Amino acid sequence: MRRTRGRGQLRRAGRPENASAIGEQAVAAARKSFGTRTRAEASARSVLGSIQRHAGRLRDAETSLRETVAIDLDVYHQPVPAHLHNLGTAL
Repeated sequence: MRRTRGRGQLRRAGRPENASAIGEQAVAAARKSFGTRTRAEASARSVLGSIQRHAGRLRDAETSLRETVAIDLDVYHQPVPAHLHNLGTAL
């Protein structure tokens, strides 16, 4: 696997779109490795939503984070507090 700069480093370097692309790749990798609507996908989507929020893409962030919470409800039968927090900051 090719090593890249961390998402936070890309965001701080003024390259949030690069960070968003990496976040989207992480969601795709989680789905490929673990299946859809899994804890891994929810975690990756939560990070993606945070990246989108920092990039000013609030609608995309809200969509990603609402899906994260929906997966949590399917998997855990309750939302993960950190995922709710991320959603709350995007609204």
